[in-house]
Amino acid sequence: MAIVLLAANLRTAIGALAPVFDLIGRDVPITALTIGLLGMVPPLMFSITGIVSPRLARVTGLEWALVLACVGMVAGPALRAAAADASMLTIGTVVTLGGAGVGNILVPAAVKKYFPDRIGAMTAAYATIMSIGASLAALVAAPTAAAVGWRGWLLAGALTGAVCAIPWVVLALRHRRDLRSGDVLPAIHAPLPAPIARSAMAWTIAVAHLLPTLCVYALFAWLPTIMHDLIGSTPAEGGGMLAVFAIMGLPAAVLAPVLGARGWTSSIIVGGVAAFALGFLGLLLAPAAAPWLWVALTGLGPFSFPVILALFSLRTRSHQSAAVLSGFVQTIGYAGGALGPLLVGALHELSGGWTVPLVVLLAISLLNLVPAVLLRRPVLLEDELAAVAARRGLSPATPPDARARRRR
Repeated sequence: MAIVLLAANLRTAIGALAPVFDLIGRDVPITALTIGLLGMVPPLMFSITGIVSPRLARVTGLEWALVLACVGMVAGPALRAAAADASMLTIGTVVTLGGAGVGNILVPAAVKKYFPDRIGAMTAAYATIMSIGASLAALVAAPTAAAVGWRGWLLAGALTGAVCAIPWVVLALRHRRDLRSGDVLPAIHAPLPAPIARSAMAWTIAVAHLLPTLCVYALFAWLPTIMHDLIGSTPAEGGGMLAVFAIMGLPAAVLAPVLGARGWTSSIIVGGVAAFALGFLGLLLAPAAAPWLWVALTGLGPFSFPVILALFSLRTRSHQSAAVLSGFVQTIGYAGGALGPLLVGALHELSGGWTVPLVVLLAISLLNLVPAVLLRRPVLLEDELAAVAARRGLSPATPPDARARRRR
């Protein structure tokens, strides 16, 4: 229950904002630059929390770190709902996505800890709920905001965040009680044999995450505007298309982790590249012919996301290592993804249209064929880094100061 409720909240803050920018703009002055910057916040915060989250979990424990994530998802939407200007709206978005980012990084570690023998199935479950949450938020945002006001719509996010926190508080208190009674031993994290940055596999997964992330967050920020300019869609239609774009991740969430656990990782990534390519080509060559189909195909593009989430557990031996790999990969992936909305906005301003931005997104999506090939060989993170340490004459037990002297 804790994992499912958290997953339901991890993407709602992203899909909740774009469809109601017109309503917000009536009360709060926002420019195209502000929209672009707000579009950068989700991947940027997911990147920053990739650095912070594994350390936070080591200090507070996994369960309390996820309680803090829920606190951010309560305070942030409340700030957004109370925004009187663009700066407060931005601060609220940063806080919201900061909490969601911590949850995003640490949920794979929770799956590894509590369901080590059902990684594929549990990853599929929470990825499915995450996809449903994102699509529902985009679908109901415009009509709900029209009925209760955009502030009431954004405030609803704080209520769902509070509900999400309840089971994690229960788990955290139960874990503390078990530690005090001696029913469980404190988790001891064995350090990785070498820095994770020396892992070729970790870098390959990071690139496989980065490229579609850039495309996805560019479309989350700009898709309603792109479709309005290309085919004259209304705000409600734009919100519906954004919902379709988000919900197309549902079949991927159900199938990809299970197939990835059976060794289909490379094929899944290639399938995502093909879907992106067809969708972008459709928007470039005949946008009015089948706009909903092109949007649906681009929504299938990030087909690899759920399998990337599963790899954090499948390619490691412990939930602590899964958290480290998750943090490393998502820091890099979302840092690159943060450039997507800004890149597309800048290309649109410079070219005066959407042809150049869409061509660039098409080229970026095709580059993901490279990591698709490289990830065919299954490797465990600890084993790869142990081999790296052996080549450098270091062992996992080598003290950090000895390693530093050796490097000097």
